Amino acid sequence: MSSQIIDFKTPPHSYWMASTDRTDYPVLCEDVHVDVAIIGGGISGITCAYLLKKEGYRVAVIEA
Repeated sequence: MSSQIIDFKTPPHSYWMASTDRTDYPVLCEDVHVDVAIIGGGISGITCAYLLKKEGYRVAVIEA
C-alpha cells in the first residue's frame, strides 16, 4: 500500500466559488423596506428568497 501525504494547511475550495466570477457590489447606503430579510446567500437562502418572491413578498438577501 502506498503512503500519501495530505496537506491540510490549504483549505479546500468549493466548486461554487471556483466556478463563478468574483463580484464587487456597492455597500447599501439607504434604508430598504422589505417583508422578509434572509441572512445568508447560500443555496437555502437563495431558494427561500426565490420562493417568497414568487408569492409576492418583498425580500432582501443579506450576504457578506
